[in-house]
Amino acid sequence: MTRIHLCLTLLVLVFAGCVDSVDSVFREYRNSNNEAVDAMMMVTSESQADGLTARIFKPMGDRYDRIDKKLSILVINRTKKEIITETFESEGVHMYLTELEINRERFALEMTRLRDLHQQLIDAEVKELKRKGEANPQVDPQKLIPKLDDLVNKADTLKKLKDQLGTNTDLMKLMNQFGMWKMDGFAEQVIAFKKRREMYEPKKPIVLVRP
Repeated sequence: MTRIHLCLTLLVLVFAGCVDSVDSVFREYRNSNNEAVDAMMMVTSESQADGLTARIFKPMGDRYDRIDKKLSILVINRTKKEIITETFESEGVHMYLTELEINRERFALEMTRLRDLHQQLIDAEVKELKRKGEANPQVDPQKLIPKLDDLVNKADTLKKLKDQLGTNTDLMKLMNQFGMWKMDGFAEQVIAFKKRREMYEPKKPIVLVRP
C-alpha cells in the first residue's frame, strides 16, 4: 500500500511538471498580482476592507506559495538548457516583466490612497465625537476601522504581494542563476532576449495618475 502511495505521489508530481509551462506559471503570477492590486483599488470603506481581506488578501499567501511550488517542480523537470530557452522565449515572462513595473506603480498609488482614506475616516470620527461634546477625543483605529488599519499599518497583511512586486522575485532569482550555468550559446540567447524585450516595453512612459 505504501509503495502504491509513493508511486501515485510521483505520478502527480510528474503530471504537474508536464502540464505546467513557464508561460502558464507566469500567467498565474500575473493574474494573482493583478487581482490583488485590483482588490486594493476596490477598498473605499471598512466593510470593503473586511470583505476583500477575507476573499483576496488573506488567501493570497497560500496562492503565491502554490505557484512558487509549480515553478520549483517545473525547474526540476527541465534541463538547464531547456529552462533557459523556455524562459527567454516565453511570452508569459515578457508580459510578466512588463506588468510587474506597472503593478509596482499601481501598488504605490493605492497605498497612498488607502492611507489618505484611513486618515479621513479617523478625522471624521474625531469631528463627530467633538460634535457630541467630547473636548479631546482619542480614536483607536483598531476599534474604528480594524481591517483598513491592518492594510495600512500591519506589515504582514500585504507582505506577500509586496514581495511579489519586488526586485527579488523567484523569476529574478532563477534568471540570475542562468549565467553561472555557463551553457553554450547563452550570450546569444541574452542578446535575443533583450531585443525581444523591446517589443513589450511601452513606446512612451506610462504615467499612472489617480483622478
